[in-house]
Amino acid sequence: MKLLKPTIAYIIGFALSGTVCAQIAVPNNGFEQKDPASDTQTAFWKAENDQFLCKTDNKEFFKGKYSLKLESNTEGHHFFNQEFPFKSHGLRKFKLSCAVKTKDLDGSIILGARLFDNTGALLPKMLFKLTETKNQDWTLAEGFFVAEKEAAKIRIFGDLLGTGTAWIDEISVEELPEPTKAPSVETAMYIHEYFDIVYENSIITDKSFIAGIKSKTMQLCGDNTSKNECRYILQYFTTSKLNDKHSFFTTPEEWKNMVEGGKHPGTGENLHNFPTGKMLDNSIAYLSLPMFVSSDPDLLAKYADTLQTLISSFDKQETKGWIIDLSQDMGGNCFPMIAGIGPLIGNGVCEHSFSGNGTVRQLIYNDGWTGTAWIGGDSSLVFMKSNPYQLKYKNKPIAVIYGNNTASSGEVTALALIGLPHTKSFGQETYGVSTRVDNFELSDGSYLNLASGIDADRNKNKYGGKIKPDVETKDTETAIRAAVKWILEKRTDSR
Repeated sequence: MKLLKPTIAYIIGFALSGTVCAQIAVPNNGFEQKDPASDTQTAFWKAENDQFLCKTDNKEFFKGKYSLKLESNTEGHHFFNQEFPFKSHGLRKFKLSCAVKTKDLDGSIILGARLFDNTGALLPKMLFKLTETKNQDWTLAEGFFVAEKEAAKIRIFGDLLGTGTAWIDEISVEELPEPTKAPSVETAMYIHEYFDIVYENSIITDKSFIAGIKSKTMQLCGDNTSKNECRYILQYFTTSKLNDKHSFFTTPEEWKNMVEGGKHPGTGENLHNFPTGKMLDNSIAYLSLPMFVSSDPDLLAKYADTLQTLISSFDKQETKGWIIDLSQDMGGNCFPMIAGIGPLIGNGVCEHSFSGNGTVRQLIYNDGWTGTAWIGGDSSLVFMKSNPYQLKYKNKPIAVIYGNNTASSGEVTALALIGLPHTKSFGQETYGVSTRVDNFELSDGSYLNLASGIDADRNKNKYGGKIKPDVETKDTETAIRAAVKWILEKRTDSR
């Protein structure tokens, strides 16, 4: 995000060329109004958790006499937000800006907007980083978001991701003029490239629906829209408008940080997580599979090896059964997950995926070989586990734990276990993106990660959304207790 000194006013990528912007009234945008019930809390704005300081400050300010002070000594997200009525005169871009100052910041400060229609339904959100600078004096930062006439309410939100102190002041929103010219040839060709991939591979088969999104994208990228701004629109507006709930777009830098650096492109969260396990007091083996995103062969091997090493250790102790906890598996790369639990799911086809273009892909595990095969076509090795473990004690009960955070590759792993004998699921329904995402690289190194298939279990039962457990419970702890009870009742001692 381009950071600007206080006297300069530019939107990302291009100047406003003397045009007049319509100012949107943001209640208490300068944090000058106090909450009547508190000497330190600001009016209208609120924190989304109580784990960090989110109060007015009369010692540091960009303008007026106060600013909003954000301070935390704990890792993670620290949000503040405000909602208020909002109206757009059609498909428009809006400039979102504020002044920011930091001290001892270890992380980043994010500002964004989320829109709602009259029914309360979420519309596409857009966000940008204000700064990652550890110690920075007051600086203006500007980005934009997109709104349509359906928008009726807006939530302006900020996030201190990490630790340190930051001050925010003078948050403003301006409606930008509607573009009067078509996109440049370069920009138009880039948009065509994006939509050629969508037309050919998306699970969305309504071509007129896709054409409508393309027309809006072309409109938003009119005039002298820069390549960076076009990518931002494709990322936060266009891909969201596909409404398949799973596709996402990453810039070259974000893709590299995600698959190599192990950082979430939007939040900065760690994506290189590895399984854990333990033997419970009643001789039941417990395995927890976390989210994992990487294409590094060594890290893929570490994930799968960790799981199979745990399985080998517990199997040799003749466990009474298995609990596979997917409640915090929010996705990533499914292949080391499948390879890791391969000894429990056994050899063969464990899942199907029905593509939008009519083809069907199978997911296969076979003695450490994990890959895919197109029905009537070629097969592809994706991951090979060296020295795969073979279960000594088979046919033990397997309890699978779902949660609302079980998503994407976590749901793939859940489906791979459905249909096995002596298997039952517990917990809450999953997040609801049981669709296959294929990764398509664009000419500039960006990636469109597109929902391209509806996932199905080994028996070809299609899902595509939420997966409900066999036994619903209020939380994960209750699910684990229920799983233990079921295993002790179900246990078989076949060797």
